[in-house]
Amino acid sequence: MTVEFFHEANDGQSLFVKSWNLEKHTIKGIIQIAHGLGETADYYTEFAEKANAEGFAVYVAEARGHGRTAGDVKLPDYKGGDIGEGGFGQLRDDLYAVTKFIRAEYPEAPLFLLGHSMGSVVARLYSFAYGKEIRGLILTGAYSASKNIDELVTLVEKEIKKNGLKTPCKETFEALFYGLNQQFEPATTALDWITSDKEMVEYSLKLPYTYILFNNQFYLYYLLAVKEVEAVGNIRKIPPTLPIFLLSGDKDSATDNGKRTIDQFEKYKAVGLEDIQLKLYDNKRHSLLREVNRGEVTADILDWITTRL
Repeated sequence: MTVEFFHEANDGQSLFVKSWNLEKHTIKGIIQIAHGLGETADYYTEFAEKANAEGFAVYVAEARGHGRTAGDVKLPDYKGGDIGEGGFGQLRDDLYAVTKFIRAEYPEAPLFLLGHSMGSVVARLYSFAYGKEIRGLILTGAYSASKNIDELVTLVEKEIKKNGLKTPCKETFEALFYGLNQQFEPATTALDWITSDKEMVEYSLKLPYTYILFNNQFYLYYLLAVKEVEAVGNIRKIPPTLPIFLLSGDKDSATDNGKRTIDQFEKYKAVGLEDIQLKLYDNKRHSLLREVNRGEVTADILDWITTRL
């Protein structure tokens, strides 16, 4: 059963939440999802339906600046692209607000957190502060710091000084994203790097949310959050027994074709995290749950969760 509702965050912001529920007596566990940049809960319908069939309920809250949390995309006062003043710390706390709601509904069910791309950054911040609340952490397309991240921070700070916090970001956006299609040239769309499934790309291009421009403030917060999740001192805040599953395509431009995911895996092992698993998928790109092998990816995630119930 699909349910859509608004849930109040700790500062009063209404968060749009979509859930795929099951009868309480049939539930094996719950998967809470932190979605990627520009995504909505609807992107996870296929995954959620398959998870339901295996006995897992799924909850996705649309982040500030995204989807229906930002208002009605057809209206001029739509707040898409602006996550507000609280930055990624607030997005982390929004996730936790939904966790508390889920816990009130299903106090005994094991809860797993899945974060994709931007959502993987929020999910990692969550694991530092609230890692004891979840049974496991799944990270797909987990963006991590590139060698030039300090240069990117400087670039967006210059944009802010020149154009203001709330102006749509241009130069930093281009520096982050314009090179991601390079290995897929001749690319047919700006989103070829997302998935090799052309139907999924075309579906994304038809959605109004795909064209929302995020402001300079968002990109400053984003880059600072990426640096935060990479700091070894913060990684040590993750409960050492928390299971973590890292998944990436080996043609994912956003993770340097999986190399940054491997680096992340090694970093987690080095700090003593006890249950870390890594899987790379041959010739697959950034959004694994929208890739041509998404059935395989979904099965791998659900199998991993099942062994940790």
